[in-house]
Amino acid sequence: MAVAKMVPRIAQLRAAFRRSLGLGAPKPSEPRPWLLFSAAVGLVALCLLGIYSILMHRGQQDAIAEAERLTQGVAAGLADQLTRAMQTVDLVVMDAADRLAETDPATVTRQITGRIRDVPQMRALLITDAQGFIIASSVEGLREASVADREWFRLLRFGNQALRLGAPEPGRFIGPQGRSIAQAGGLYSIPYARAMRGARGEFQGAIVAVLNPDYLVGVARRHADAFGAIVRVHSFQGLLLARSDGATQGVGELNSSSWIFRDFLPRRETGTWAGVDQDGSEVVASFAVTRQGTFVVETARSRADALDTANRLGALLAAGVAAAAVVTLVALWLLVRQAQALKMQGQRLAESERAAVAASRAKEEFLASMSHEIRTPMNGVIGMTGLLLDTGLDGVQRRYAETIQGSAEHLMMVLNDILDFSKLEAGALQLESVPFNVEQEIATIVELFAPRAAAKGVELVCALAPDLPHKVVGDPGRIRQMLFNLVGNAIKFTETGWIQVAISIEAELDYWRLRVSVSDTGIGIERDKIGMLFERFTQADASIRRKYGGTGLGLAICKRLAEEMGGGIEAVPRLAGVRNGGGSIFRFTVKIGRVEGDQLPLTGLSGRRILVVDDLPLNREIMVRQLAGMGAEAIAVADGGTALAALRQAATLGRPFEAAVLDGQLPDGDGLALARRIRQEWDAFGRPRLLLCASGSTDPREANGQGVLDGLLLKPALPTRLRDALLVAVAPPKPVAAAPPPPPAPVPEALAEAGPQVRVLLVEDNPTNQLVMKTILSRAGAAVVVAGDGQQAVTAARAAPYDVILMDLQMPVMDGLEATRSIRGHPGPNRRTHIIGLTAAVGPEFERQCREAGMDDYVGKPVQRDLLLRKLGLAAKAAGSQAA
Repeated sequence: MAVAKMVPRIAQLRAAFRRSLGLGAPKPSEPRPWLLFSAAVGLVALCLLGIYSILMHRGQQDAIAEAERLTQGVAAGLADQLTRAMQTVDLVVMDAADRLAETDPATVTRQITGRIRDVPQMRALLITDAQGFIIASSVEGLREASVADREWFRLLRFGNQALRLGAPEPGRFIGPQGRSIAQAGGLYSIPYARAMRGARGEFQGAIVAVLNPDYLVGVARRHADAFGAIVRVHSFQGLLLARSDGATQGVGELNSSSWIFRDFLPRRETGTWAGVDQDGSEVVASFAVTRQGTFVVETARSRADALDTANRLGALLAAGVAAAAVVTLVALWLLVRQAQALKMQGQRLAESERAAVAASRAKEEFLASMSHEIRTPMNGVIGMTGLLLDTGLDGVQRRYAETIQGSAEHLMMVLNDILDFSKLEAGALQLESVPFNVEQEIATIVELFAPRAAAKGVELVCALAPDLPHKVVGDPGRIRQMLFNLVGNAIKFTETGWIQVAISIEAELDYWRLRVSVSDTGIGIERDKIGMLFERFTQADASIRRKYGGTGLGLAICKRLAEEMGGGIEAVPRLAGVRNGGGSIFRFTVKIGRVEGDQLPLTGLSGRRILVVDDLPLNREIMVRQLAGMGAEAIAVADGGTALAALRQAATLGRPFEAAVLDGQLPDGDGLALARRIRQEWDAFGRPRLLLCASGSTDPREANGQGVLDGLLLKPALPTRLRDALLVAVAPPKPVAAAPPPPPAPVPEALAEAGPQVRVLLVEDNPTNQLVMKTILSRAGAAVVVAGDGQQAVTAARAAPYDVILMDLQMPVMDGLEATRSIRGHPGPNRRTHIIGLTAAVGPEFERQCREAGMDDYVGKPVQRDLLLRKLGLAAKAAGSQAA
């Protein structure tokens, strides 16, 4: 029945596909049961074959993995046993060395002979002199024999080695060279020697333990037989020492190209490998090294043996798959017969299909027509919306523009750090004393750094005391400069967590003391490094490996500025016991003046219930404290689920929340998603207003465009902006007023009517600077002539009179100082014209050079527009132009 239901659906899909290609509707075709049966048989066969292949592949992988674990265990166990065996040999050799200090070699060998009988891994003990002659032996017949020609002896004698395992030697004990192990009837031994040295390190001979390879073969055979594996024992240099099958094939030969020494040693002391081994067999193998590094144990298992169980299970699986295939084919045959019975019904369905296709085509044509009718007005809506965005700036857009301006100003503050420090050192720094808003100055800093903190995943929060006055008197630029350094450092040294800027104030006599704290969860500061933090040109980490750069001047300037303003600065070290992390705290205080008059606290939210949703406990605490200071009843929760429950409970109790402040990122989703969920049950929640508090990297226009928010705040949410946003959100909607008529276009000729234009000769080689300066001066009503270098300036100055000459200092062909001397030194219409120097190099030395060359004034770059216009006497005209 399932196949019968699929047939009409397949036909509909075919018809739609042909129409999309312009081929028209397909001609009705008669059902073909045998074709369907053949396709079904092929599909079933492919599925069963795929299942069989997957299961067999998985089974073989598991078998190989099991073989790897087995060989690893055998190699590790055998290496551990050989380690203990060689420890016994080392004890015998060390005992002989200790006895030699008290008695002669012959006596020592007689004393040790009894012990050797209980050590199956040893056949004999030999003692040689410095020339390699055996002077004592635990077996007869070896005295006076020489081992001086053995490589292991030469390495002990001349290579300053303490221990050496020699190559296998034919015979039961050490015998003459020249014979092979095969010529010795397969009998061989393995020398294991320790050098004897005098008090001054001179070589005095060697103690040689003749190892019994039969012991190695026996141990290897027991492990190989128990686990169905092949075991080989090598030296660390790659010599084959013993095989579990007892054969001597390859014994004593160097196998440095074997997989163990080629791919692993000496970098790793254990490992697993699969491939063709040195005997030409395909194996899964592992190795382990004894703790002394004497032996390398290789354990290999034939790949065929490892896969034997998997292959037997594969045969059973194949039988099961075949049985399933037979059952499936029988079921398909029954379905085919059912399809034949439905042949006539299929013909009737074909007629119905043609009618359905015609109805579908009519529906598609209708939808296409309606789509066109809808798209036409929508195109107008989208286009007019784009034009509307090109008009006035809303509050958030204006904040972006102000942030760009603040960034440029602070960049100049960084570039002027050196000059500031020089003035501080010379005692020539003059502090301003003007009224300013503390919150606005804090906002400039936190908004500048909020996007950078958000990009690192760090939360930047700002905690302002509720009793903070609206206006104070002091130097806002210097306070902003100190905050710029401290917050910038906190972001640089903090990778995760949060950064908090806390502001409070204390009344003292006739002034206030402003207390600022910048704390973070960054790398922290060592206690012994705090003393150098506020020294000029120093850093807590001055090594060439340091991760964070910088001049080390910012904190020194902060210290001097704080002291100049009647306060101080301090740093708190990282938490005790924390090596890397723990965070840091920087605090500074300054004296600020009071502003006469009452300064009312922020109000307007009295009696309003506000829900705060934020996953950071510090943010929740700060925002609840701010809202409580404004008279609101604030409740904070950590995630969206808890927020929904709180909204539902408050509405049920008859005390719904009037507004909800949602964090942009929450543990169970983002704030915008939570806002959508609240909108779905808005009436049930008491119709709360929704305010999204997003990070500095969020595009507010995208968020507001969702139609679910009543307001948007960029983090960190300062008190005034939080209150204003909430008041706007909860305020009743106002009737839409008619749009005011557009303002009349400014009339450029107005400036010309006000009086004669000021003629300015601008001498500047940079095209961008030319454009900027010319635009500023032209808008202020000046007539500007541009000269590209000093030589062109001299030529222009001799050709026509000018009211002012703006002279850049560094230019090609002729610099500004030489051009000024030339203009002043030769008769012409501009010999006494007012010349103002322009240069990016600021300082008393450069100002002196300008005045000595004949300039009347000096302006540093980048040029401040208001300052330049005042010096040219164009400030009033510029103000009039803006008013017009």
